[in-house]
Amino acid sequence: MKIIRIIIILFMTSLSCEYQTNLFNDVTIKIDGVSPVITSHNLPIVNSAPDTFHINLRFSEGLNPDSVNTDSVVVKNNSGNKITNISISYDSNYNAININGVTDSNYLIRGSNYTVTLTQDITDIAGNNLEDEFTGTISIAASPQIPGNGSISTSNYNNGYFVEPGDSIYITFNENIATGLSSAVILSKTTFNPSPSFSILNVTVSGNQLIYDIDDVGTSADTKCTISLSAGDFSSAVDGTACQAQNITFSTILKAVKP
Repeated sequence: MKIIRIIIILFMTSLSCEYQTNLFNDVTIKIDGVSPVITSHNLPIVNSAPDTFHINLRFSEGLNPDSVNTDSVVVKNNSGNKITNISISYDSNYNAININGVTDSNYLIRGSNYTVTLTQDITDIAGNNLEDEFTGTISIAASPQIPGNGSISTSNYNNGYFVEPGDSIYITFNENIATGLSSAVILSKTTFNPSPSFSILNVTVSGNQLIYDIDDVGTSADTKCTISLSAGDFSSAVDGTACQAQNITFSTILKAVKP
């Protein structure tokens, strides 16, 4: 029996490190030697709010949560200095690392660029290191602004740029804007050109949106209208920085004629 056991031990140690066979249970065990890789992410981020940005990176497999920390996930400013006023977390449900801005007074500096690096110190459950170091960028907007060529949506079919009677028009900024302005004051800071045939019933500020509620009466189809917001008419809820001037163009449409 001793000779048989020695033969078995010698045979098992001669097997490759990737596959080993348990001869007693007839079960093949594969040892994980595959490195995790990033499968998706939302970088670069351009003209972000200084406090409410969200970076999401998903991986090909589950990670060791202890390997996700401020040493393996590093954010640096233009000068190459490591910053700590961010939140880093790992979500095992989605195999994702999340990097979030902080909402206190330690938010990132306006008009600055930051580099996000994930080092190979990040490992999977089996201890395999991240296949390659990853680097991305995030830039912080110098002031609150409306992304792109005017971000507008409506309550009825949310296709943007088409507005029918009874809609609410949502103008979305890249960050929260200060509340406390009355509907009349907001309307006094808003220019419609040409004047639409509908009336504005109410205007409110909610988070990062201006919401214009319009009445439920007829309007001309395919009439282009531009909302103009002047610089300084609104300001950031974070630090009071004045918003940029911007025009938002949309078309009105008869209620019975939806695209």
